[in-house]
Amino acid sequence: MQGKGLTAVETAAVLLGTFREAGYDERELTAVADRLETRMRRHREYTTAIGRADGDRFATAVLLGFPADRDDVVDTIVFGHEPPLAVCPDGVRALPVAGGLPLGYRDLAPGRPRMCRVPLKSDETLLVVTDGVTEARDAEGRFYPLVDQVRRAVARDPGLAAPARLVSFVRDGTLRHSGGHLADDTTAFAVRRTGAPVGEGHEGGRSPH
Repeated sequence: MQGKGLTAVETAAVLLGTFREAGYDERELTAVADRLETRMRRHREYTTAIGRADGDRFATAVLLGFPADRDDVVDTIVFGHEPPLAVCPDGVRALPVAGGLPLGYRDLAPGRPRMCRVPLKSDETLLVVTDGVTEARDAEGRFYPLVDQVRRAVARDPGLAAPARLVSFVRDGTLRHSGGHLADDTTAFAVRRTGAPVGEGHEGGRSPH
């Protein structure tokens, strides 16, 4: 999210509310993306109309969708955000997603954002972090080497790829690297798909986002 303070909180709340409604109503991840972009544009128009100076506000985002009839793929749409990482005992890989502009800039690239469907193994955890993690600096100004740190850690302890443990590792590593002094908002989110895909006879095959 661009900026800090109450205006950033307001924009985040607007987008989060839209996401919760769209994620429930829409079957396609691209439709969720469209509704977020529309809401961002309307929010910018509103703030401009009431004379606020933050009318150029934008937001970065990652959308993940797990198709109801597949258990071996994940759908992704990225809006100017750090790409998701797939973490498993065998290593770490960045998902080969298409990079899109942040929410609020569709006038610079008209049309729906590209969705990528990426293979995902059953033991892979998806890790999404904000740039507050990857741009955390140590006393010598060096960025936190997230991928290298996670790769080495799961090689030593494969159980670290579990979502809850992975988030704790990233949190502790970021704080340790920066000496506890974070210069930006920092978030780490991890999720792994569990359970079998929905069968054809199941009522309601909407993909969870």
